[in-house]
Amino acid sequence: AAGDGRLPPPGAEAPLHNLQAPAPHLAGDRNPRGDPRNLHLPRLHPPLDPSLPLLPLAVSHLSPPSPVPALPSAHASSPEALLRLLHRARHHPRLAALDLHLLLAAADASSAFRPDHRLTSLLAARLAASRRLPSLRRLLQLVLSRPCPCADDSIFACPDLLPTFRKAILAFATSGDIPAASEALASLRRAADSPLPAEFYNIILHALARLHRHDDAIRFYGEMTSVHRVAPDAYTFNILINSSCRVEGVDAAMGWFEEMQRRSCAPTGVSFNTLMRGFFREGRHKEGLKVAHEMLQLGVGLSVA
Repeated sequence: AAGDGRLPPPGAEAPLHNLQAPAPHLAGDRNPRGDPRNLHLPRLHPPLDPSLPLLPLAVSHLSPPSPVPALPSAHASSPEALLRLLHRARHHPRLAALDLHLLLAAADASSAFRPDHRLTSLLAARLAASRRLPSLRRLLQLVLSRPCPCADDSIFACPDLLPTFRKAILAFATSGDIPAASEALASLRRAADSPLPAEFYNIILHALARLHRHDDAIRFYGEMTSVHRVAPDAYTFNILINSSCRVEGVDAAMGWFEEMQRRSCAPTGVSFNTLMRGFFREGRHKEGLKVAHEMLQLGVGLSVA
């Protein structure tokens, strides 16, 4: 019945508003109907994984149920059905925090269940936004162990695998967890059928520079280009130029600018602005103006940066 915390029987597509959260405790009510202790849930399966944090819920003072209620098969019989459920439950006070747990429950119920790239990309975005990094690691493990169904008719991996991993790598790197970001990048490198674009390496490179780990950033660039044979782009060099200006000085940054041109990578306005700022900071105004003239000769317009 609605309000007792139970889900509808299998096959019944009841709207999510029927999955009511317990009512608040009222003064003088000796046995409130909404008291979580009085909820008569069905036999629960499986238990919540204690290693995975739950999303703090601003919409309710209640903690999410533990363990996870057994979902009717109609709600999680396929990736499409589970995706619909997660979309509908995104504001639900009891189910919103259980997004990954619902996926793990569906995977545990059937060894044939495999999440597709739409489902994993949605979950990766939610887990990254709420900084549930252990849950992100578990999601990536599931993605690698149960490949996307769209790869069944091909010898290649799912072409839409990259967005899920990109969200995870960005979340790890932004939080400063470089080992986790590097591990996720290595896993993607093994799973992908073609070399990864420089964008994925730039995420970690930028995080290292932001953490003032300049030497590690240079080593990572060497591994990126020499070991993995990834062609750097303008963003790669802009990161190194800016980091060198701050740590070593503008002369070291000019070395990266020359390397950028040697690799036939066109400088951008960011490249020139960073160098000009470095020269002016060191009181070398003539050299800063020379960079500005070269910038104009190459057709890169001046900016207010």
